[in-house]
Amino acid sequence: NTPRPQAGEWDLLKCPCHLLALHTYLAMDDFGQYSGAEDSESEYEDSDDYVSDYEMDEHDSQNDDGPGTPESVHDQDEPVLTAAEYKAKGNEYYKIAKYREAIEFYTKAIDADGSVAAYRNNRAAANMMLQDFNAALTDVLKATEMEPTTIKFWERAAKCYSSLGRTSDAHRLYNHILSLDPKNVTAEREVGQVNAIKKLEEQAKSAIESEHYNNAISLADRVLALAPGNTRAKLIQAECYVKQNEIGVADRMLSAVLRKDATDTEALYLRGLVMYAQGDMERAVDHFSRALRGNPDHSRSRVQLKATKVLSRCKDAGNQLYKAGKYTEALDKYTEALGLDPSNEFFCAKLYYNRALVYGKLKRIDKAIADCTSALDRDEGYIKALIKRSKLKIEAELFEEAVKDCEDALDMNPEDRDIRQMLKEAKLELKKSKRKNYYKILKVEKDADDRVIKKAYRKQAMKYHPDRCQGGDDVKEQAEAKFKEVGEAYAVLSDSVKRNRYDQGADIDEINSGGCGGGEQDYGDLFQHVFRQQHGGHGHGGHGHGHGGFPFGF
Repeated sequence: NTPRPQAGEWDLLKCPCHLLALHTYLAMDDFGQYSGAEDSESEYEDSDDYVSDYEMDEHDSQNDDGPGTPESVHDQDEPVLTAAEYKAKGNEYYKIAKYREAIEFYTKAIDADGSVAAYRNNRAAANMMLQDFNAALTDVLKATEMEPTTIKFWERAAKCYSSLGRTSDAHRLYNHILSLDPKNVTAEREVGQVNAIKKLEEQAKSAIESEHYNNAISLADRVLALAPGNTRAKLIQAECYVKQNEIGVADRMLSAVLRKDATDTEALYLRGLVMYAQGDMERAVDHFSRALRGNPDHSRSRVQLKATKVLSRCKDAGNQLYKAGKYTEALDKYTEALGLDPSNEFFCAKLYYNRALVYGKLKRIDKAIADCTSALDRDEGYIKALIKRSKLKIEAELFEEAVKDCEDALDMNPEDRDIRQMLKEAKLELKKSKRKNYYKILKVEKDADDRVIKKAYRKQAMKYHPDRCQGGDDVKEQAEAKFKEVGEAYAVLSDSVKRNRYDQGADIDEINSGGCGGGEQDYGDLFQHVFRQQHGGHGHGGHGHGHGGFPFGF
């Protein structure tokens, strides 16, 4: 319900209602009201103000002409017009907020007759509506050279300076305007806004120094409402977002600034911090170096470049040691690097992952798992660390946890066939873990050959054979159970068919029945058979206790 101010009545500093109304009109695409554009013979030279928050979409200039739209800019049969006619067509596009097309026709007018300052002033007005204040400034300064006594050209030039945050230049031009016209109301009002821009910017910088980042962002927003081309205000906000670890927001803002000026020292420095925070040390070094090439005295870039190189060299040294198989030395280097800047979350995540690989090589599985977890604590989307932790948990026989990690990894990348296969294998290992572990019973590795398995069986069978057992009935019963279990393990692992089915996850009962030599196994006979093989078939009888006795007189 705020009354709509007339052109020249807007006062964004003193009346918050006007600022709120402005945003409302912008949302309604009602650009003309705030621009102050008037058709004094359709020259649009009186745009004392501008749209502060509007950015024309890059594709708007490609829109099809609608009802009431001027003749297509790209008409192949377009006749050659006079400069005044080109200017008039530009004005028509300006009226309907097609500023890019308006600029095209104003440019044709200038090309046809470069002696008319008003054409440049009109093109400057259109560029201001697109927030290209540098292009607008170039045109309007040329217009002031051509007509140095035309005050509205000076007003537009001063507005461009103000919009760019060049407050000293804006003050200089407004003072010049007042020297030409001491009662110029526009200049007096705009001087107040320029002073407000400068004050707000100083307050925002002070808020950063006090680490009141949200306050600094808010103050910079107020600067940008008055001076939308103020790069310093945008960089203040970007720095705050870096400090708050909102890296994606900061990166988008800085990329936009650098697209307009790839040599902006402060923007290069801040984007270097973004790269550093993302763990991309190579690109961070590049940005800091470029900032210093533009301004060798930029101390923040120099300090950060040195720190980044030290950290990067330490990590690279660890990588070289790892590749050379010098795992203990690599471990020390990664640990050293982790102590250099613990606040760098993403880079530390990479260091923890690399150190986990070293721990894995050293068979310190618990440490390796812990480092993978530390990596994921710092970067929850670090899928390589999640996959590695799953593999380590399988190795540590933490099968349920391994399955969970595989499932989480698959959620991150549903199309990855390797992860899907790993999940299948983890589930198989989980199923197998619920059976008796014959490899553990015989105390052999899963890749043990027949000779190793037979030797292990003899050792364990001798250890638990009831005839060697000293103690009461309970002790003998336990030994007999272990002896039977050892024999059961050997019966499966010494048979290639049974072992293959066992390794594939088949149930024990399924392995020992149907087609695999089912039936009750006499593990005493098995024991005698193995020992007779060892000694060329010449047993010595021993004691018969239902287990075949000891053939060697124990």
